[in-house]
Amino acid sequence: MADLNPQQQLEEANVRNLALIEANSKLNDRVTNNAAKENQKIHAADAALHRDPDGLRILAETCRVDPVSATADSAAVDPGGGRCDWLRLPGEVEENLYDYALKANRTRVKRNECREWALGLQQMREEWERDQDSR
Repeated sequence: MADLNPQQQLEEANVRNLALIEANSKLNDRVTNNAAKENQKIHAADAALHRDPDGLRILAETCRVDPVSATADSAAVDPGGGRCDWLRLPGEVEENLYDYALKANRTRVKRNECREWALGLQQMREEWERDQDSR
């Protein structure tokens, strides 16, 4: 670069800057698209959970101090699949758990988005430094 006149140095720097801007734009697009795909999966899973008529359940014995023995009439209440020893959580608790899970998944996606972006920037910097060293 020392052999170039100031105008040529400026033009070369502009070319490098435009290449960095383009690379950064591609990185941002990739990260944003990946996050959008993950968010779609999260919302689909959340919707599927809410559609489940069986809801969230907990072992009946977890809720009682004394163990619950199976009785003949508990089989009549069995919704199928041997779940008579499971109790459905109250609606508010169920909704709060769904909400916490959704927020946790969104946080995970945002963390992954930030990590992917930071790693991409680090890679761009390393490539830029290699390019500078080769000059």
